Amino acid sequence: MKHPVFEALFAATKRSFSNVLSRCKRVLLYKLPSIPLPSIVLTARPSRNKRSWRVATLLPSDSRAGVQRSLLRGLAMAHHHRLSVSTVIANIADEHRGLWRFRLRRLAKRIGSGTSLVDALEQTPDVLRDQDVLALRFASQTGTLTQTYEQLLRESNEDRRQALASIRQLLFYAVIVGVVIVWAGLLLTLIRPQMELMADEFEVEPPWAMRSQADAVQFVANLWPLWLIVGIGLVWSFFSLKTRRWVRRKFSGLRSSLGLSSRPSELLQTLSLAIAAGRPVAHSLSTLARYHFDTTVRDKLLFVRNEIEQGTDVWESLRDAKLLTPAEADAIRFAPDKDAQVWILRQLGAVKSSLFANRYQKIAAWSQPLLVLLLGGIVFWMSSGQFHFLTQVMRSIRGWQ
Repeated sequence: MKHPVFEALFAATKRSFSNVLSRCKRVLLYKLPSIPLPSIVLTARPSRNKRSWRVATLLPSDSRAGVQRSLLRGLAMAHHHRLSVSTVIANIADEHRGLWRFRLRRLAKRIGSGTSLVDALEQTPDVLRDQDVLALRFASQTGTLTQTYEQLLRESNEDRRQALASIRQLLFYAVIVGVVIVWAGLLLTLIRPQMELMADEFEVEPPWAMRSQADAVQFVANLWPLWLIVGIGLVWSFFSLKTRRWVRRKFSGLRSSLGLSSRPSELLQTLSLAIAAGRPVAHSLSTLARYHFDTTVRDKLLFVRNEIEQGTDVWESLRDAKLLTPAEADAIRFAPDKDAQVWILRQLGAVKSSLFANRYQKIAAWSQPLLVLLLGGIVFWMSSGQFHFLTQVMRSIRGWQ
């Protein structure tokens, strides 16, 4: 039987521990209005010649999403506590290695030289996501930076990141198996003359699979300059940030038509912040049309802005531009008040974001078996020709005996 004194001590300890965890959670999320904190004095790192303590590993191991999230939290902390943004970014840079440290130091240097935060982010690509930079640009124009930081940090893209990680793993697996298949094709090219001699010696006709493999290898070999150019382009796009960003934006229209773009949900979330802060929707759409990084969405927003200037209703214009469905536009337009509009916009943004993540998860789930079947078919095609040819040779030898 438990003693009541020990039960009381256990309950008090549990409450204290829960309070500490809740406070730590609020500190990590930068929601600190209710916690009295002392003034923070942030100093730069010591010079490189002096020894300093770091949490970074010897080799760079941070993912892009992790570094971008860390930078976003640092910017939110600097905004909340009125700290020097360049010093915060410089300290974050010292906790990373490799290319990310170079990018973050370059960003801190640009901000320290007098460039505004958003301009410096745009001049230093990929330190933050394009949609995050656009959100900060919009927030600086409309005066909603605090709300924007809270929303960006509150967003959870775990499902989307897991789906994209699965797709990247499948692509990596496909590349590795493709390299093995190419290597096997080169080996077949080297032993093809000997097999032709064996076929003539034993009066055996090579099977169709073997002949088709020889034709395929010959076709690929004749186009080696093209494959060399494609390989160089792929390697260049892997290391070039500008090329990767250009490709990502170039195919944004195709992804939107396939329902694989998160732009509609981001647009609705941004408009909800503007309406909640009391900003005019027409002015917010005009700002987004001026600075949006996606050409497809920017063209639609310019169309909406022109329609609004002609006197068309905002939500009808968004419906005509296919940024909203008719049911969504009617639900927002006939909302009783501003709070209801904000709630509807946030709910629609969350639903669209969830559907977007689910589509990527379905693609990842279906791609794996299809890729395995495709690669298995290629391996079967290559192996069946060789085994069939060797079987015919063995039968010919048995007939001679």
